[in-house]
Amino acid sequence: MNQQKKISVIVPCYNVEPFIDRCFKSLINQTIGLNNIELIFVDDASTDGTWTKLLQFEALYPDYVLAIHNDVNRRQGYCRNIALDYVSAKYVSYVDSDDWLELDCLEIMLKAAEEYDADVVSCQAMRDYGNGKIIKLRVREPKETMFYDLSNNLAARKDMLLFDRLGTVAWGKLIRRKFLIDNSIFFPEGIIYEDIPWSAICYVHLCKAIVLEDYLYHYFVNFDSTVLCNKQTNYRDMFESNYIKWEQFQLRGAFEVMPKEVEYDFLMTYYFGILKLFGKREGDIPMDAFMELQQFILRNMPEYNNNPYVQTCLKEDVKVLLGFIDKRINDIQLKEIHSYIQKLNI
Repeated sequence: MNQQKKISVIVPCYNVEPFIDRCFKSLINQTIGLNNIELIFVDDASTDGTWTKLLQFEALYPDYVLAIHNDVNRRQGYCRNIALDYVSAKYVSYVDSDDWLELDCLEIMLKAAEEYDADVVSCQAMRDYGNGKIIKLRVREPKETMFYDLSNNLAARKDMLLFDRLGTVAWGKLIRRKFLIDNSIFFPEGIIYEDIPWSAICYVHLCKAIVLEDYLYHYFVNFDSTVLCNKQTNYRDMFESNYIKWEQFQLRGAFEVMPKEVEYDFLMTYYFGILKLFGKREGDIPMDAFMELQQFILRNMPEYNNNPYVQTCLKEDVKVLLGFIDKRINDIQLKEIHSYIQKLNI
């Protein structure tokens, strides 16, 4: 591939034969021009016609498309990591294979990255049902394009972590490749919810970031996808991703620099995040899972209830859930907790 590309787009693929054409067309037709991008598709041992499609893309555009095949399914984290070895461009963008971009997405994000010398540029996203129904996802505030310089500003770094200014996902971003490599920012492999520790590590090392007001990414609501499938079979991965996040916070010194912020952030993705996952899935909360949540928090964050952000940032109806951490819960009470969670907006 041409070594002068500006953006390398990495697309992990698994059994997305019905959707990959839409994603591919949105990439090759980017207004930034095909000469400025390279497309790296990683087939994760698909069992449908996905790999055949990717080979066709590569044959049609040999100077712009690279197709990689895994013989064994390794999950998205592995696919993104292995693709990074092939990247030649200054910037990287991760796109999920059933999603797609506005045609000016990469051009707008690259312009912002170059203008502000940013490590990461994040755009707004649309929850797209593929049938004309679109819900705009503005989960990051304020409601305008913002530049953040965290180089010597601990308060700004704390703010980025506390309020998840960039969003806890890999997609919808343009990232400086050197930033990822120099700070050894890679995805956990073999599990889903791999974005949780990855994004947390980014917040620890980030120097300059842009949050665009533009809606440029289409997040497809695919109820058969690994994350949206209405089953609890993968909830152990949510535990594991958070434990990896906790370990990385320790290894990278985050607790020494911003302990209260790290603790609050972990409560949000671990305790509330896992309870939210159970609230949206079929069946009750497993007792052993709830007890594991309790035990980890009581052992590692015994002062969780005194965290200042618990008092100032949590809504009262959500804060109620903290009251169960130090309580012995029976099966009936756990069903009531599950029912309560389903009514909450967390």
